[in-house]
Amino acid sequence: SLPKPSVRLLAERGWRTATMALRRYLFGCTVAVSALQAPTVAPRRTNVIVNGGRTATPLGRTKTLAGKEKIVASVQEDIEGADLIYSFEGSGMGIKVIDDLRDRLPEASKARIVKTTLFKRGLAAAGYGDDVVSQVPALSNMWVFSTTDDMKATVKAFDGWVKDNGLEKPIKGGYFDNEFIDAKGVKKVKDLPTMPDLMLKLCVSLNLAGSLGIAKAVKAAKGNPRQVAVAISKIEELPKTD
Repeated sequence: SLPKPSVRLLAERGWRTATMALRRYLFGCTVAVSALQAPTVAPRRTNVIVNGGRTATPLGRTKTLAGKEKIVASVQEDIEGADLIYSFEGSGMGIKVIDDLRDRLPEASKARIVKTTLFKRGLAAAGYGDDVVSQVPALSNMWVFSTTDDMKATVKAFDGWVKDNGLEKPIKGGYFDNEFIDAKGVKKVKDLPTMPDLMLKLCVSLNLAGSLGIAKAVKAAKGNPRQVAVAISKIEELPKTD
């Protein structure tokens, strides 16, 4: 016959059983408390557009008619306020790289990405002819706007930005004096003398011609740097009068 368990053995088995039961109870309480403290996750809503939808709208673009009209109006304003405008490839750049260019430009200059169709509409609204508008470079463009006094500094800042960031961003072309110019034209235009330089040269030239000759030569300039430069050259060609 099998030996009967001792009282001590029965007591130890009962203690182990009770301990295991207690552990299971405490574990269950812990799980229940964790479930109550867990943050509630709201059910995912469908067909809701947040921050532009599935992907961010590319720089310089908008989807609404009102948004497009607003961009065209701002582009027209930038065109009318600039003397030199030129473009380069606007894709493949991060926000920090773009901001770096903007920080380098003179205060009166500006750089922005504009969709080609909207830029054409801005040119047309600014009074540019169809033959000029049709020459807007294709694909994605970032446009740089500069006043006469800052043309040289603007192009210099752009060249430094391209070099320092290791970019391949050649100038495509642009506009000056309401005419389209290629990349070489942009480089030439930047070397034109500023208006203060032209006025100084004009003052020096005053002794080379009478008042009537000066008036005729400068009348057609209308404050445009290139036309003023041409006017001055004509003055210098006039015979000296007392």
